[in-house]
Amino acid sequence: MDSRFDLHNHTKFSRDSFTDPKQLVNRALKIGLNGIAITDHNSIEGYLSLKSENRIRLICGEEIDIDNGEIIALFVNEKIKPGTLTEVLDRIKEQGAISIIPHPFDRLRKHLDPTNINDSDLKRIDGIEAYNSRIVLWKDVDKALSFAKSHNKTITAGSDSHFVSELGKGITIIPEFSDEEELRKHLLSRRTLIQGKQNSIFYHVGTKIVKMIKKLL
Repeated sequence: MDSRFDLHNHTKFSRDSFTDPKQLVNRALKIGLNGIAITDHNSIEGYLSLKSENRIRLICGEEIDIDNGEIIALFVNEKIKPGTLTEVLDRIKEQGAISIIPHPFDRLRKHLDPTNINDSDLKRIDGIEAYNSRIVLWKDVDKALSFAKSHNKTITAGSDSHFVSELGKGITIIPEFSDEEELRKHLLSRRTLIQGKQNSIFYHVGTKIVKMIKKLL
């Protein structure tokens, strides 16, 4: 049976979220997800706080700042420090993790534009987040799908949740797997499907407010 994963989520360990990691897990179980990735900004503390959780499949991820955007690493073992794209990809590969470009072509947010990446680095990137529930313009989704297809990249989807209510709006459907290694292989084999539901643009406003509040605390 296929599994439903949300592969892009933030918790209170990100600079722009107050979400408790346990609330995220409880919500995931309530809406019938099989797994989630915790992808906090430059941190894996959200995942580490859930290490004893065994009710749902968890993926240790991180959304890492680079000089011209962000990149997601899935299945990391240690926190990866920000740097240039080449430096961060080196660190991702050293850990045997999977690299995903989040919300590419999103004209309303800072992003890593895959069309501006040199060939050497582009070859090392595993996937494209073709659907992100915070993307406002659907043409940006079409462009991401087209790029992934033309460059033989796996496709993923994620809600990019910063609030619990956003979880599950971006789903990556993964073929049946028996263990983490097989899960990783499925993600790399381009056998994924995606589905999603667009979030309200007001979540962007909420995130900016949270970020300002956290700067003051």
